[in-house]
Amino acid sequence: MSVKSLIDREYETLTMTDEMQDLITQSGPMTVRLLQRDIQMVQALADFFGKSRSAFGADLLQQAIYEAFTYLTPEDREKLAEKADNAFQGSKGYWSNQAYALIQIDQRNAEKVAA
Repeated sequence: MSVKSLIDREYETLTMTDEMQDLITQSGPMTVRLLQRDIQMVQALADFFGKSRSAFGADLLQQAIYEAFTYLTPEDREKLAEKADNAFQGSKGYWSNQAYALIQIDQRNAEKVAA
């Protein structure tokens, strides 16, 4: 996953109805501080995709969080996934499932390199 996939998803979202968008989003409040130059780019991107700065910024941060998670070692992914899943009971093991999927991908890639 990458920020590129976020942009691709935004293009797809432009064609979605409001009901379809509501089904795939869940959120909670969070405040972040950014440099003005970054805020202005988030605003420009949000305007381009017809979203609020807050909505686009949340999507961008969500993608960056997942991408950061993928860069962790498998052991660290498992530890942090468990911690995040335990902190948010409604996740039903979301991060643990992501960690497992990434381990499977890493193993397949290792097998391809070894072959």
